[in-house]
Amino acid sequence: MQTKAKSFSSFIFILLIAITFFAQQVFQKKTNIITWDVYGYYVLLPATFIYHDVQHFNFAEKNIQQHEISNNLYQIQQLKNGNRIPIYTIGFAIAHLPFFIIADIFTQSQNYFARDGLSFPYQLALLISCLFYCFIGLFYLQKFLLKYFSFHAVCIALLCIVFGTNYFNYVVFDAAMPHALLFALYGILIFKIAQWFDKQTLKTGFIIGILYALVFLIRPTELVSLMFFIFYPIGKTMPFKKIISFWKQNFRLLIPIFLMGFSIIFLQIFYWHFVTRNGFITLTKLVDIFSNGNIHTLSKAFLVTEKVGCYIHQ
Repeated sequence: MQTKAKSFSSFIFILLIAITFFAQQVFQKKTNIITWDVYGYYVLLPATFIYHDVQHFNFAEKNIQQHEISNNLYQIQQLKNGNRIPIYTIGFAIAHLPFFIIADIFTQSQNYFARDGLSFPYQLALLISCLFYCFIGLFYLQKFLLKYFSFHAVCIALLCIVFGTNYFNYVVFDAAMPHALLFALYGILIFKIAQWFDKQTLKTGFIIGILYALVFLIRPTELVSLMFFIFYPIGKTMPFKKIISFWKQNFRLLIPIFLMGFSIIFLQIFYWHFVTRNGFITLTKLVDIFSNGNIHTLSKAFLVTEKVGCYIHQ
């Protein structure tokens, strides 16, 4: 069954690669996925490794002028001390760092593409990185589902998820947005959580801590996903009433998870402190920046009107 499962997930992945490469004009070298919000998630990578400017982002205006990114530089906001900072947290940049490094090394080895973080090698590297996480997410989600359902049921479920939801859009057309990346991390996370509850090993705990830190640093609101971990035993090993007593007795098991997660989240805290010089940027401040100070209008537009459709989606 494992061989069949790997073959099926590989088939879906290869199909998605073909469709995505065609949709993103890879073979014409016209790929342009680092635009709009993606630029805000991504900009810390070229700022750190190419321009060495993580406080002012003086190169950003030139990026906007030379590439079709967005109408204005809303992705980076001014601070009172004169520095500037991206409106998004660093999780996206951390996740895609290995592929960025490969693209940067390749670009430096030849003189054809500009080393600006936005030329074709960087666009392609980010696209490949997104597809890599896409495959990892589907693979681990499949492994988790196979613990409880038949092979054919899992195949149908994966097909429905990939081709019947907005997942297809976020892999093929909006590939660089964080949605597919978060899906991948959650796919690994639920598998590792199930594994941890079967056997509480230090290694699995560290992995869960890393995954939760990345999820949080990509989108801080994803912290709500901790509820899945806390209440996972319900219906499987214990009734709801015993959850509190269970965690009281096993609180020490959470220490490795917390320490590993916080060690990664500390990178964001350190960066905020480094840029602001006199404190940390809070989540409320980031929401205020993103909504230009009008949080009421933002919440009204995206939580309680027809713009959300039938459900509040990511």
